Amino acid sequence: MKLRLLMIAILYIAMLTDGFGILSVNSNLLLDLRLFVSSGEFHELIAAQVSEGLSSYLWFHGLDYLFIVLFYPFLRSLVLKAAMGGRLSIVGGWAAVLAGLFDLIENVGVDWALLSYPRLPSWIATMVPIATLLKFLGILVALIIVLLALPKRLSRTLE
Repeated sequence: MKLRLLMIAILYIAMLTDGFGILSVNSNLLLDLRLFVSSGEFHELIAAQVSEGLSSYLWFHGLDYLFIVLFYPFLRSLVLKAAMGGRLSIVGGWAAVLAGLFDLIENVGVDWALLSYPRLPSWIATMVPIATLLKFLGILVALIIVLLALPKRLSRTLE
């Protein structure tokens, strides 16, 4: 668990620092962090990413795929440990799993758009923002459940 947390932290720092300064990624162009994007904005952001350097964004998503594999199982495990069974652990566990699935859908959609530019399938510009919103909603639900369950978990630990 500690090793996984360390790996998640390293990956997150790598993404925040554009691969420790190796990648040329403009974080203002990332779709992964935007909750609401219109179809027109989606096309503009993809065009800007392609013009700035397609390979950097694809490498960045490579880091993000590793993050998905490590973070969401960790989040699920955190929810299950904090909630200690019952409905909250079921809801929170599934919220973490679905958030990971939507993050994966988001990344595949963005990569598909980057690789098929300028011929972008219109449905991708609709699917990716929805997946992004659902990803953040799943993370939020899981974290709220952890926060709601912590006092109960701590009181049982102290007894």
